[in-house]
Amino acid sequence: CEQWAVTLPNFSELLGTNDLDCLSVGTNHLTFALALFHNGQDVLPDFLNKINTEAGQSLREKLLVSCEIYDAFGLWPTGTEEHIAEFFPYFLTPETDGGMAYNLRTRHTTEEVVTERLAERETWASGEKPIDHLLKPSGESAVEIIASLLGVIDPEMHMVNVPNNGLIDNLPDEAIVELPAHIGPGGVRGLKVDPLPRAITQILDTRVAQQELLIDAALSGDPNLALQGLLLDAQVTSLKAGREILNASLKANADWLPNFQTK
Repeated sequence: CEQWAVTLPNFSELLGTNDLDCLSVGTNHLTFALALFHNGQDVLPDFLNKINTEAGQSLREKLLVSCEIYDAFGLWPTGTEEHIAEFFPYFLTPETDGGMAYNLRTRHTTEEVVTERLAERETWASGEKPIDHLLKPSGESAVEIIASLLGVIDPEMHMVNVPNNGLIDNLPDEAIVELPAHIGPGGVRGLKVDPLPRAITQILDTRVAQQELLIDAALSGDPNLALQGLLLDAQVTSLKAGREILNASLKANADWLPNFQTK
């Protein structure tokens, strides 16, 4: 995921340099900064000190969710504000006007928006409008990872999702974790880090459990496991909502989920 890279401009804005390399770890799309290197020195403490000063005020106002999570749990989350908010029950609520109190925006949520986006894509497909902006690098690293594995380019460090196998001591070995890895013709070697704080570990472990429950549900066709996985999601706020989401999803996708129809 490119979420860690999205965070680098925020660090750069406050520290006044683009020459930064962030060490962040977690699970897919939910990672936390452990260090931020500039010329071999960890400058993450400098960022965390400055964000609460007058110099950091404008950035702090843009990163309300990140600041709240850092203040509560002691690690800085890496990613867009909207993405981070998905994993916590505090930000996208009626009390926050669906996240507006945190300057969060929703996307692709109305028929009008979907229609507009479809019309836009039709102009690209027809040649009516240029697609040059679509041909720029996305920020993701799939091509570079493949090239490093094949030896086409020198080995590089990239963020990957790999089995934990002790890379993060206090997460299950079978968990899929997201962290930096050395990638070359010899394979993918994840970077081992120190144990994470207890609260962060619990947050991530819940995501691991949710992923495993939903995978087991998909393989077995067990709707109870699917419901349990849904209920571990931070955006499912009641048993009733979880059941309604599950039933609606199974009904809408019945043709593609035949194993659920016999349960």
